[in-house]
Amino acid sequence: MLLITFVALLTLVSSRALSSHKLADLVTTSRQSYIILDAHNDTLSKVINSESWLPKANLGNSTSFEVDIPKLKQGGISVQYFGIWVNEKDYPGRSLSRTLALLNALFATIDNNQNQIQLAGSTAEIEAIIANEKIAAVAAIEGADALTEPHAIKLLYQLYDLGVRVIGFGWYHSNQLAAGYSGTYHNGSPSPPGLTVLGKKLIEQINRLGIILDVSHLPESSFWDVIEHTSDPVIASHSGAYSLHPHFRNLTDEQILAIAGRNGVVNIVFHAPFLTEPLHKASIATIVDHIDYVVDLTGIDYVGLGSDFDGGQMPNDLPNASLYSNIIGELLARGYSQLEIEKILAGNNLRVANQVWRDNSTVLSDVHIELIKPNKMGEIFYESRPQLSAKLSGGLPNPIQEQDIQVILDGKNISFKYDNDSNKITAIPVNQLAQGFHVLSFQATNQQNKVAYETTIFYIK
Repeated sequence: MLLITFVALLTLVSSRALSSHKLADLVTTSRQSYIILDAHNDTLSKVINSESWLPKANLGNSTSFEVDIPKLKQGGISVQYFGIWVNEKDYPGRSLSRTLALLNALFATIDNNQNQIQLAGSTAEIEAIIANEKIAAVAAIEGADALTEPHAIKLLYQLYDLGVRVIGFGWYHSNQLAAGYSGTYHNGSPSPPGLTVLGKKLIEQINRLGIILDVSHLPESSFWDVIEHTSDPVIASHSGAYSLHPHFRNLTDEQILAIAGRNGVVNIVFHAPFLTEPLHKASIATIVDHIDYVVDLTGIDYVGLGSDFDGGQMPNDLPNASLYSNIIGELLARGYSQLEIEKILAGNNLRVANQVWRDNSTVLSDVHIELIKPNKMGEIFYESRPQLSAKLSGGLPNPIQEQDIQVILDGKNISFKYDNDSNKITAIPVNQLAQGFHVLSFQATNQQNKVAYETTIFYIK
């Protein structure tokens, strides 16, 4: 488990044994000592322009949002899972473009703040990023409406190439992967319960790649199908305990126990309607009430934190990420030990990540694919059939065969030309591309089935 060296702290603290002044001192010291991992926010939706979906806000600056880099640092958050929330009903026919727009916003945030934040796809990368005093950003899809037949599996691999390491199948309505809470598709027609055939196929590929499955937004029929078909731990990225507060989005005791039985994590949400009624009673104490409940039910190893900042209604005493570390004070006051707090704040989620994010490297170390056009993430094209090109170099078979090369656009293989003399791949889409974001991959495979690949996002204006 990833840990930072800790200053000396009492391992078991009671609020009755400490003055408020001493407790405040402990919390201040702890903020600099603990790793904090937040398993969900919706901030990327605020970064993009509402019409073009191009990035407009820089999270490196102080903003009116509940999360930005200054607030993350002030709150002591070292690892942030950035939610990529997409709902087909709101963006009919544009779910993939919306998904890529939010991913592109994350890349733009990182590119604009390279000294402060970095994308992480493994626990080793998280450890290195934290050691360099940066924030580790993890890409997490909330609602996989973009993954549809017949291109879902190739799209899944493209999203993985872009760094997606957490996926929740649904949000509220049903889709091609799973039934949603509504029991209907986006057009209002009824849907069967549970996972679809495609959903079950995707779980096999998700387990193979090493992506964490998020069950927070699944109704029970889909939840239990995920538990049955996955071979890996799962997380609920932002949920509460139903027995403590009976909201349909919260988890029953049986669901919590099933997540623990899979060695997963229930991340307690901060959204007031999921915590208590009346809403004004929601507080840090209420959040910890839900932590207490899960701990009493399952033990200390299966609970974490998932705020839902910029996507929910926050408690009055925790309005944004800058005050996140105040949760430590409540945990200390209730007698949690240092080790227990470490697990709640990050350790349990990092354990799951370490188990699921397996090394899937099949990349040829001596082969390089250089993007020519687009040559950067999020490049804008003003024509609807742009020329897309890349150049191969290094230790590929000589001469390389065209059947060893693939160009994949939005999950579909497209035709291309390959020049053996220059090692240049060129592709022009046959049909006009829709305005918005698209994902492009160039791949080359050797005789050992190891792949050199480069995946990027571009925009048609």
